[in-house]
Amino acid sequence: GISPSRCNELLRLNAAYNAMLNASPSAESVTTIAMRFGFTHMGRFAKRYADTFGRLPSAVLKGPPRGPR
Repeated sequence: GISPSRCNELLRLNAAYNAMLNASPSAESVTTIAMRFGFTHMGRFAKRYADTFGRLPSAVLKGPPRGPR
C-alpha cells in the first residue's frame, strides 16, 4: 500500500531512530546520524521523523522523556 520510495524512507527513518536511541548525545549529533542514513535536508528530516515517531529527533537523542519530580 505504499510506494517503493516511501518504503525506503521508512526503513532509513527507522534506522536513524534506532541509531539515536543508542547514541551518546555528547558523541553524535542529529545531523551526523541523519546524514549517515542519507538525509541531507535537516528540516525535512525532522518533520518526517516527527510525523513518523511523534517526537523530534533531538528529543529522542537526548533520551526518554522525564516525568514530574
